[in-house]
Amino acid sequence: MKRPSAVDVVADLRQTEHAGTRTAAIATLGKALRRGDSFLPLWTAVGGADGLAALMAEFSVKDVQVLCRWLGRTASAENFRAERRAGMGQLVRLLYDAEREDKRPLRVYYQDLIPACELEVVEEWEADGAEWTAFQQKALSRGHRERYEENFLARVFEVDEGQRTLSADRTVFKGNMKLHEQVFEKIVDRDGEAQIPSDFYQEFALPLLRRLAKKRADEATRDKFLDYVVSVARKYPDELGRYLNVVESSLLQYAIREWKTAKEERKEVMKAHVVHLLELYPAGKKAWEKQATLWTVERIINAPRRMTPEARFELLRLAMRHLHGYGIDIEDDSDSGIARLKNLPVEGDLWPVNVFYSIDVENARALFERLAKAYPGGDFFATGAYRGNASVLRQGRDPDNLRCGDFEILRFLLIRKSKAGDEDKTWLDRVRRIVEDRKKAAQQSREPIHRAFWTKSAMNLCVAAGDLEMLADAVLWARRFNKDSLTVYHLYSSDVWETVEVVALLGGIPEKETPAAERATLASIKEDVDIANRILVDLTQTATMVVQEPGFDRSRWLSVLRLPKALADFRLHKDNVESFGSIAKAGGSEDHAREITDILWKPTMDVLLEVEALLYSTTSTALLNSSNSVEVQAVYILNGIRDASPKLLAELAKWLMDNMRERLGAKRLNAQMWNIVTIVLRVANSDQPALACPFIRNLIMDGGENSSWHRQLINVSFLRSLPAKAAKEFLFTMANAMRDKMREQNARPFVKEGSKAQAQHKPAIKVTTIKMMAQVLNNNHFIDAVSSCDILTSLLSEARHIDARITIVDSLISTMEVPSCPPELRQRVLDALEKYIVPAAAQLSERRPYSEEEWATELPEAGEETPLTEILLAQTKNTKLSDEDRARIAELVVAALEGSAATNARWMDLFLTKNGFSLDDGETLPRCPVNPKVLSSMFKDCTSYMPVSLLTMLREMALVNIDPSPGITRVTEAVKKDRDLLNSNAGKHWLKHFNNPGFHASSLGLDIAADVLQRPAVWMKPKLKSGKGVDFKAVQDFVLAAANKFLQKERVELVDALASRLCSERMSSPQHWESWRENCVPVVNDIIASINDMRISPGRAPTLPNVFRLKVEILPLPFSSARHAATFDDSVAYVIALSDLIEELGSRRGPYHEDFAYLKSEVVKARTKTGFALFAVELGRMHAAWASWEPTLAEYLRMEIIGELLLAAEDPKDKSLAGDVLEMMGDWTGANEDEMRALGVVYEGKLKALGKKGWIPWDEQK
Repeated sequence: MKRPSAVDVVADLRQTEHAGTRTAAIATLGKALRRGDSFLPLWTAVGGADGLAALMAEFSVKDVQVLCRWLGRTASAENFRAERRAGMGQLVRLLYDAEREDKRPLRVYYQDLIPACELEVVEEWEADGAEWTAFQQKALSRGHRERYEENFLARVFEVDEGQRTLSADRTVFKGNMKLHEQVFEKIVDRDGEAQIPSDFYQEFALPLLRRLAKKRADEATRDKFLDYVVSVARKYPDELGRYLNVVESSLLQYAIREWKTAKEERKEVMKAHVVHLLELYPAGKKAWEKQATLWTVERIINAPRRMTPEARFELLRLAMRHLHGYGIDIEDDSDSGIARLKNLPVEGDLWPVNVFYSIDVENARALFERLAKAYPGGDFFATGAYRGNASVLRQGRDPDNLRCGDFEILRFLLIRKSKAGDEDKTWLDRVRRIVEDRKKAAQQSREPIHRAFWTKSAMNLCVAAGDLEMLADAVLWARRFNKDSLTVYHLYSSDVWETVEVVALLGGIPEKETPAAERATLASIKEDVDIANRILVDLTQTATMVVQEPGFDRSRWLSVLRLPKALADFRLHKDNVESFGSIAKAGGSEDHAREITDILWKPTMDVLLEVEALLYSTTSTALLNSSNSVEVQAVYILNGIRDASPKLLAELAKWLMDNMRERLGAKRLNAQMWNIVTIVLRVANSDQPALACPFIRNLIMDGGENSSWHRQLINVSFLRSLPAKAAKEFLFTMANAMRDKMREQNARPFVKEGSKAQAQHKPAIKVTTIKMMAQVLNNNHFIDAVSSCDILTSLLSEARHIDARITIVDSLISTMEVPSCPPELRQRVLDALEKYIVPAAAQLSERRPYSEEEWATELPEAGEETPLTEILLAQTKNTKLSDEDRARIAELVVAALEGSAATNARWMDLFLTKNGFSLDDGETLPRCPVNPKVLSSMFKDCTSYMPVSLLTMLREMALVNIDPSPGITRVTEAVKKDRDLLNSNAGKHWLKHFNNPGFHASSLGLDIAADVLQRPAVWMKPKLKSGKGVDFKAVQDFVLAAANKFLQKERVELVDALASRLCSERMSSPQHWESWRENCVPVVNDIIASINDMRISPGRAPTLPNVFRLKVEILPLPFSSARHAATFDDSVAYVIALSDLIEELGSRRGPYHEDFAYLKSEVVKARTKTGFALFAVELGRMHAAWASWEPTLAEYLRMEIIGELLLAAEDPKDKSLAGDVLEMMGDWTGANEDEMRALGVVYEGKLKALGKKGWIPWDEQK
């Protein structure tokens, strides 16, 4: 990126609009003043110190602070140092000038500039007592380094009172290699007393050595400075020796690392440095600081990382020879050398056991034997852990001396790992004798604590010797103490069964690159694994025995219960698998995977299954954990196997599932379904997912109640991973198996959901399984559409559960929604729906079919839900389907409804017969589907597909509910009076059909009919392939018939509601308005005519609807919207109709007030009111009432309507029309008749009171 020019930077500094731009320019200025190529141009452009000071006077406090920091950082810059320091000094003088215009107290920030000035300025400030901040101190030490270096060198080692430290001078020497060298030379060459800072190593010497190592400095530099540090340490041992602690400083470790990584020509020099430091360690002034213990030795040899055991032995040899107070040669086999091993500087000091594990085994064994000669009693090493882990080396020497470790255990551990132990096996005889002695001691001990000790020591000795047979015998022998709770507590503790040695022994695989691994064969590993597995089972059986004892405590058996997992982890460990492979390769095996499967994986999973079976036995559940499960399960092995081929994984999965079924039983298998699913998923996610297909099929078809896991197995992701042929074969196999299961289920007697019988008789296949299969095939991409259709159709042919059928139908429909779906496939889907869904939808209950025997023996229960019919009905509006498809589906719906009506008629006849009811002679029940609401839904949503026959059904149902026949009324009342029948399915079904009086009858298609009459004519175009469809005339007849029934029943409120409903949708669009005028207005007029005829008939009803209000309902208020303005002709027609109604009120001889109030309220309810001004003007022009000296009542009423219209009107956006309104108001206020003139004045006042809301130009009024 190109750097900005000096002119641009200065311009950004001087601008005052953008603070961010100025802040960025300040940073650019600070960086540029450090560079040689940009200092002079930028310094000149900014106007030097004078220009910069002037700028700072205009800067914000924040900008001043930032600028001072940036300029202060230039102190360490080398380029143009003299010129820059002079300029900065001048700037400081200007800023501190008392007569400066900028009087803000900013000197606290100006002081950041001092380090960038000349030395004279700095000294002047210091003479005035300036206190430097951390930033300023750092900048001073870097900008005026020579001054501070000279000062530091002059006082660094001078003797004075108090304890001096170097941390305050860190900025002076940090990273300054030359100064470090000067300091070292000064202290090495210094004669006489010197005061060494207490943090000399931590702050000065060690950071330098680490920096050299990190920066990979050359060997000569590293050697020079290490020599300096060691020389200082040797020259001042009392002052510096105490800081050679292994942890607190890493000087000794640094020297050791340099020694071990040095090339041959440097090795002796580095070794000499290590020796010198060891001789100084420790060298404190206090008594406890003067002597290193054997624990110190152990820390010295184990602190360095990445050292070979042989190198650690060499370091141990140096430490024992050169540490203060030791002088021991651990390789000296002479009598004096052996005696010297016992003569330690710290009395009673014990060897840490980790020393023997840190060095190579051969030297460790040799050292052990020399120490054994020096200590015939064997009390020379302490108990301890193995590298922080539990170990048999924590076993004490005897019950009364737990401080010293067990001599025999350490000896046999070292022998077993050494070459000598491999070459000569006679030492095992000695082990067996000692074990027997300890067993005898345990049996003969009278004290529980002694029994526990000797039992535990015998067991640990077997482990140390690495003899599995001996350990197996000891495990069985130890059962004699099952009733001794104290012995059990110690014997089965972590000190025995969670040690690294017992886990490695039971693991059965020798550590790689060891003598044991060299002599091992596949046969020996198999034998060891079998014995180890038997020991694990024996231990678990022992635990199950103790469960019954009074003193049982699960916490005391945690080590045994955790052992199977530790064993599994050991065998799965990468290093041990590699060791097995090396042994197999050495034995000439070509198929390592097969060998490790047969020898290791299968036996391990088998023993874990056996342990699990033991723990889940009836008497052993107390050993299970808080979640009622075992610590590890066999599937853990399968999930932990690395780099197994898919074929091998599939084989192991089959083997494991078969054995789980055999050992654990069906109940436990179901409880572990997640483990089973995990196994199958492991195979499914391999490179050959098709291998998982047989497992998935078996699990799904034989999985019982575990259908909740099926979606984990069959899903789109898995099927997409299968090859095309495998996916197709798998899905067809699954479908065939499911179909067979459904056939089996269909052959059984029907069992009601939720009943006790259902709980006792499990289904042959779960509904969720069928649904899952159908959902997977929904609009899928892994098999062709024809195959999907074949599978879904085969499932549909046997599916009986409603949820399964719905899901299958959804998936079948989805195949038709694809634009590329061929016509023949569409036809197959529709044929399947006709064959399997239409008969189901025509049944009394879509949830179950009824046999003829059931019809003959009892009254079947009618279904409440019709999801199959509804899903077909919804497809008639599916825009993804073609017109032909929708028409065919509509035919299916019609067929289903007609079939349902026939079934329902049969049920109604049976209902009357079963309950002893009868209708009057000649009286029949109307035909209707089982659920009338579906018929209404079709009328509402599929009117163009609906035949007249279905509308006739709906009409008959509505009319019979409005005015039921005597027989139907009699039966309905009887049902209501019989509580049992009323609450039964049969009673509810009857009432659902014939107990919908009043407003409820409108839900049987009447409200829908009113809406249909207002629909645009294009919507009503019949789409039936055959037969007569529903038209406006048929719907009008339906509405008129219902209205006449309401009138006969004197239900005035229902007539009013129907008339209102006939006008409710007219303002939806211009097309709706046209349909309303063509279809609804005539209907309302016919209703009005019927009312008028009834009013003059001799036997008239006492109560009839208000005809005037019905006329108000059909006032032809024109449609108007933002996109469609009302025509003038429509507006005039509305005004004429309105005027006629007003004339009708004015000519009345009776009261008119309520109807007039109703008219006023309805007139101003229009959705858009921009046409109200036009209505008012045209209504006023029809009758010039203001010119009359004797106006009629109608003229008064008309004038009031005009006023209400104007008050409610919105701005018509027409100046001419507004002028007409203004002129009309003038005529009103100048009317000849006093009452009319007064009314005009009232409305003029109301209109003017609207203020800004008004739109009439009153200022233009003459």
